[in-house]
Amino acid sequence: MMTPPHCIIKTPLLPHQKTGLAFLWDRDIPNGQSSRNLWATSPPGSPFNSRNIITNKVISLFESLSTNTPLGGLLADDIGLGKTIQANALTSTSKQS
Repeated sequence: MMTPPHCIIKTPLLPHQKTGLAFLWDRDIPNGQSSRNLWATSPPGSPFNSRNIITNKVISLFESLSTNTPLGGLLADDIGLGKTIQANALTSTSKQS
């Protein structure tokens, strides 16, 4: 889990907010280096394995292999769960890196 720099964000994040922050942070890492990447190369034995195809882990969507994994994420927690503090924490964490 991630924690934003204490010098900027004074409010401690709740566990679900830290998880959200880590997800958003990972979604900004280029070229699929994220541990939470939603795309994977096709498994051995797959009919798509030799065609440079990647698979979406969530919905089993097949796409042509791209050299760049799409970046960005969507923060869509329910109302009152702290989306603003998560966005501020992401901004402050990014600025410190």
